[in-house]
Amino acid sequence: KPVEEGGGDRHRHETMVTTRRQAAGVVGGADEKAGGRSGAKRGGAAKRTDKADGSAVQYEFFGPTVGPLSIVVGLPAVMYALCGFCGSHGCVSLSPLKIPTFNVGTSLFSFEGFAVYLGWIFAVAVLHLCLPSVTKLGVGLPDGSRLKYRMNGLLVYAVILSLLCALVSDWDFVDRLGLSKSMLGYAYDHYVELLSASVTSTLLFSVILYLASHRSRSVLCAQGGNTGSRIYDFFIGRELNPRLGRFDLKEFCELYPGLIGWVVIDLAMAYKQYELHGAVSNSIAM
Repeated sequence: KPVEEGGGDRHRHETMVTTRRQAAGVVGGADEKAGGRSGAKRGGAAKRTDKADGSAVQYEFFGPTVGPLSIVVGLPAVMYALCGFCGSHGCVSLSPLKIPTFNVGTSLFSFEGFAVYLGWIFAVAVLHLCLPSVTKLGVGLPDGSRLKYRMNGLLVYAVILSLLCALVSDWDFVDRLGLSKSMLGYAYDHYVELLSASVTSTLLFSVILYLASHRSRSVLCAQGGNTGSRIYDFFIGRELNPRLGRFDLKEFCELYPGLIGWVVIDLAMAYKQYELHGAVSNSIAM
């Protein structure tokens, strides 16, 4: 009887282990299928084993090399093509097919345009730091901390729009400050120079941030930007929250000079069209 009971215990133990393994296999298979479906939904997602610990890395944007390089090089190329093949000298036509000579004007790059672009970044940064704001806590980070963010984007936006309105109002105090409505036309007249300044400064800034992310092993890295592929990590952004003191560089660059600058350029183009033709077209208004 002791032998039979011992054999029964072993049998029950083996059955429990087998059941647990089968359950783990079912769960694992379900996870793999779910992961496959989620990966299929994301354009250009691919898995490779690149990390030193052998874990799988899921790349997006057709990474780790071809997609990121195509975007980094291709987007500026598209912008220059839009300027060079469509302007006052003519525009690409499909019916009938007509491709004008590539022409971006008299100057592709100028230090004046570079200075104006950096001046815009600096001016927006001053408004962001000096105007009243509210402090909000960010989401929880992997280390358990939560960063504080200075939020006053809507107020900065309102102040800049007010300044633009003052430029076109012909008020005396605007003239006394040395400002004029002709400044709005600068974005149109020197658009390619501003574009070159933006591309150049953005590339340099991105390289500096990528190199700075290697300054210490304690730097908190983004989950998708620490794959070990230099090109892909550079493209995604390696450091999770690059900051100068409490000044969050990622939040500022994304929300303030970029999005607000987009509206400023639109309004500047509309003003230039009105100055040249006495009206604003429906396409510009939309």
